[in-house]
Amino acid sequence: MVEHNLAKVGVASSNLVSRSIFFFFFFFSFVFASNINLKNEYCIEDEEVLYSTFFDKNLPKFEILQIPSLSANFDVPSLHVKAPFSEHNISISDLSSGIITFKRNCNISGKKSLIEDKIKAIYTQTYPCIQIDKVDVFIKTNLPADFKSYRFKDAGINETRLKSANGTIWVLFETTDKRERKFYFSYIIDAFINVFKAKHNMLNDKILSQNDYEVYRVKIENLPSNLISCKIEKNLITKSYIRADSLLTYNQVEIKKDVLKGALIRSYIIDGGLVIGMDTILQEDANIGDKIRVKTNQNKFLDAKLFSKTEAMILK
Repeated sequence: MVEHNLAKVGVASSNLVSRSIFFFFFFFSFVFASNINLKNEYCIEDEEVLYSTFFDKNLPKFEILQIPSLSANFDVPSLHVKAPFSEHNISISDLSSGIITFKRNCNISGKKSLIEDKIKAIYTQTYPCIQIDKVDVFIKTNLPADFKSYRFKDAGINETRLKSANGTIWVLFETTDKRERKFYFSYIIDAFINVFKAKHNMLNDKILSQNDYEVYRVKIENLPSNLISCKIEKNLITKSYIRADSLLTYNQVEIKKDVLKGALIRSYIIDGGLVIGMDTILQEDANIGDKIRVKTNQNKFLDAKLFSKTEAMILK
């Protein structure tokens, strides 16, 4: 009877051990289960050895691969990246195309966001109504080993590139020994700008009102030259026939002048201590403060300066 009970205890102990081993391996597998999805590209800084923690900080640390220090971009088959994980019984998903590219300094040693913010500021200064969805910056040449210690000072973009979705930005840095060094980076920008589209056909010499146009958004790379953007100035008048649905350009309009050609202007001339006034005819459209040309009743043409909508001073 005692032997029979001992046998039962042995069987129970054996079952308990088996269950413990099962749960241990289940727990072990759970701990090292990973949600890693291998991508086509990764950004690295100055790493020469990549460890498992590069992909998942919660994993035990072991070496994945070595990257040549002089390589700006390093391509490796995804199988070479997966192999060390498999050796440590860690399963991962390969969502790459079979080749993984590791790009060095694509974060530009922590300065990428500074450069991106400067690009946004430059475009916003040119187009106050711009909507920027994304900016990305890329290095054009390998950066110095001590670049991380450089201090950002200033940056600029050639004005001719501000109607394009890509270009080059120069960036000025200060080194640790107070020298200035300039580097060039390429960039792409995904942005929209508000322009204006004619609601209907418009004849020449029509003063524009809000009923004549509507706001229309275009991508910056589709922005034609001389297109009116962000804001319509007051007193715009059409210079030519404008078709409905066409985008308004500065070639099609001009600002209506304060005084139009043919207006009667009282012009004054100072002769010694006397101020003599005469009626004259304005010979061109003009704004207050403009130098103008007027014609007297004797058909004499004089130069003058317009100081109000009805008065001018004859220039000697």
